Amino acid sequence: MSHWVVAIGPVGVIGALTTIHRAREVTGCSDSGSKSSGDGDGGAIGDGDSCQTGNEGCACYANKTCNEDLQCLSKLRVDAGGTGDGGESNSGDGDGDLSSGDGDGDSSSGDGDGDSSTGGDGDSSSGDGDGDSSTGGDGDGDALDACKNAAANVIDNFASCDENICNVDGRSGSWYNYADTLVNDSFKVGVPGGLWGDQSCAAVATGGSDEISHVGYAGIGIILADGEPYDLSGYTGLRLSIETDDDVQVIIKTATGGLFGAWFAGNTNSSSLSRDVSFASMSALVGSVGSKTLNAITELQFNADDPTAYGFAVHRVTLY
Repeated sequence: MSHWVVAIGPVGVIGALTTIHRAREVTGCSDSGSKSSGDGDGGAIGDGDSCQTGNEGCACYANKTCNEDLQCLSKLRVDAGGTGDGGESNSGDGDGDLSSGDGDGDSSSGDGDGDSSTGGDGDSSSGDGDGDSSTGGDGDGDALDACKNAAANVIDNFASCDENICNVDGRSGSWYNYADTLVNDSFKVGVPGGLWGDQSCAAVATGGSDEISHVGYAGIGIILADGEPYDLSGYTGLRLSIETDDDVQVIIKTATGGLFGAWFAGNTNSSSLSRDVSFASMSALVGSVGSKTLNAITELQFNADDPTAYGFAVHRVTLY
């Protein structure tokens, strides 16, 4: 194993110090510029490479000076087993990190990602290629919510119990609430609490108003694909697990301004029940524009029958 005197510029001080192998007597290229035992890499240290006195990686001048703005650091030696990693203490791989031949610039093995883990993803987890802190490879750079590997027809099962829907089958969106300005509305995603029968996580909407004759609307909705058109034409309709005493209108919104809806009856059993609402049963609402284009749906909405006093908890939304 060959060892060399280090001659570096100001920019490379930190990198070179990390390459220090051990200190002994100063040895290396002679003042006459003799060839080193080499590595064949074309750099100053290596086989077939001319090592000129005063150049980086070569011997210092007798007065302990170097060419240009380099410094002469005597009695320091580096492991020349590699090919110019620029700051590692292991065998040479040319990657600029502290480990073995991966070319990635991080502190781990060959993934090419520049992070501290494996898999070529650029994040702090395993190899999903998404650049975020989770797995599942969505390429968006943020934390992915796959709802515990939910099936492709699951819009939300509340496995993560947050406002984000399941990021599966190209869907990526969230829950929201809406109401007339006269409605005192409340919305949350979480355990319903209180007198609700089903205490599993849900999208919970409650509200009311004293302005009985003037209140227009209230409810909650889902953005399916961050506002982009989403194709639901391969499905028959929506299946809900919902707890409510009130009638609820299920609405689909299209990218062209279409609004289509159908009602289902509430229940008085103080527990969530399954309700199926087919797309075929949905009719155009007031203000709807265009036809029912199921291949360009942007949002789903759940509209309260009586916004002056309402409450419902949606525990699951799937396609069938």
